[in-house]
Amino acid sequence: MARPDSCCEFDYSPIYRTGETSAKEPNKKPATTEPFIITAPTVHYTKGTKATVTVTPKKGNKGNETVVFQLMNGTKVISQSAVEADIKSAQKFSAYFNSYKSGYWVKVSVVSKYNGNTSNFGKSLAASVSDAPFELRIMETTDIHTNLVSYDYYKDAVSDSVGLSRTASLIKQARKEVKNSVLVDNGDLIQGTP
Repeated sequence: MARPDSCCEFDYSPIYRTGETSAKEPNKKPATTEPFIITAPTVHYTKGTKATVTVTPKKGNKGNETVVFQLMNGTKVISQSAVEADIKSAQKFSAYFNSYKSGYWVKVSVVSKYNGNTSNFGKSLAASVSDAPFELRIMETTDIHTNLVSYDYYKDAVSDSVGLSRTASLIKQARKEVKNSVLVDNGDLIQGTP
């Protein structure tokens, strides 16, 4: 049975989503000072663009707030829509844009003293949310077979192309290339070597 020349990747560091903790950590919520929370937008790109969010007050704000929806292409604002309201409880807001092209995405903010500009359009009252695209690298390991060091047991010789130590350095390098990555092991991690 020939051993594959390509090496696998390895890492057991936990992956957390925002707000998740491990069993060893106390369940802490991220500290925010903004008086409102915006849910991640639900966006539909059919016959234009429709974005919907729910804005929930934590402490509230005196007077009216403005929910600002921006249709974006990269860092450029394509279109902007704003809704003014006095938000006293969780409330849904939607915006409709009559255009959509590949690469467009939506950013939503809550501000006071809205001035109509496309940047610096008021005092921020919540962390902005978006459905901005991102890259995700999916990596997998398979058939490590407890080869911890760079040694090819079939050739009975040192080899830089195999082993868990080589795999770990490849993963580290691959993770530096992208911001978001997931690692999955397909099995045979400790199933014997010759």
